[in-house]
Amino acid sequence: MQRVGKNRYWKFLTDRRGRFEFEPLPPGSYRLYVSGHEVRRIELEPGERRDEVFRLGERTMDMMLVEDGEPARHIDSASLLCLDPASEDYGRHFTADLIAPGRLRVRRPSGAALLAFTRHGPSTNRTEVVGVPAGGGTIELDQNRVVMDGPADLAGGPPVRGELVEVHGVRLADVWKWGGPIELAFVRDDAGRQVFRGMPAGSRLLLRGFDATGRELERTVVVGTGESAVRLE
Repeated sequence: MQRVGKNRYWKFLTDRRGRFEFEPLPPGSYRLYVSGHEVRRIELEPGERRDEVFRLGERTMDMMLVEDGEPARHIDSASLLCLDPASEDYGRHFTADLIAPGRLRVRRPSGAALLAFTRHGPSTNRTEVVGVPAGGGTIELDQNRVVMDGPADLAGGPPVRGELVEVHGVRLADVWKWGGPIELAFVRDDAGRQVFRGMPAGSRLLLRGFDATGRELERTVVVGTGESAVRLE
């Protein structure tokens, strides 16, 4: 149990019947996690006593992340963010379990969702994303590509920085657990160009870079279906 907006947690173990009880808690908003999965949000009023009943394992789904025809490898951690404002799950993050290379199991959200994940390696501070179809299934990572087509990201210069700021009309600064936009990882194509990929069509991507003179460049693009070549100048 975590108090929203506070770095304070309470832990519990259930008895043989699956019951648990917390010490008296301060009033406020709380997130309840079971085995790392957020299962409920609770609002407590002063002096209130609350009985909560919930069932686990009824709304899970499996996903297979595929890259170049093979299961995606080296995934370190992943979570699913619900982006449907009409859903009871809106703004909630569900931790995904890695059950085999590229295969994840996570709570099935109600409404549109975005999967965010990191991999082992030098770029673990950056995140990869992919839109999640209803029911999960096989998801190809190399979709909806935004390809940098110069003059930024010049040889020897710093790479372009891509920040995902909006998905399905939802500002990620309002719902992303770390605050602000999501700084995206990228890959290189055969020509050495930077490629940002996996974002749902209609997402808004903020690109930042520098030209040959060191002048800072910035552009926001709307992600299309398939591949889009973008010049940052």
